[in-house]
Amino acid sequence: MKRLLPLLPLLLLLACKPAPVGPPGTGSPGIIDCTSQAVQKQWPRVLPAVNQCLVMAAEANWVGCLIGLIDPVAGVTESTIACLTSTSGARFRDAAEHNPNDGASARAAARAEEFVAKRGYRFAP
Repeated sequence: MKRLLPLLPLLLLLACKPAPVGPPGTGSPGIIDCTSQAVQKQWPRVLPAVNQCLVMAAEANWVGCLIGLIDPVAGVTESTIACLTSTSGARFRDAAEHNPNDGASARAAARAEEFVAKRGYRFAP
């Protein structure tokens, strides 16, 4: 037992070390409620940036653009971006269906659908 005593501080340090936090999306945020006050508060401020990512971002960077908008300190959570992306995607899909020549809306809708599906987001009814 005395031989283990010098190892005690090391064991305590390892036991108290917080688990590493992965990038957004590595763990599911659970069921996302897009009607929550937190999401609604950020909606008007963040929606233009989400639309910009879906429509204007380069092919190789649109996912990074959306993820880059997540800023929990400013109140922009992953759930907020998920809700805005899903809602914008539905609106872009509707626009593309009404105007088949609207390639930008079709591309934005496809990007939004891919983002939501690949990240496994689930929304409250």
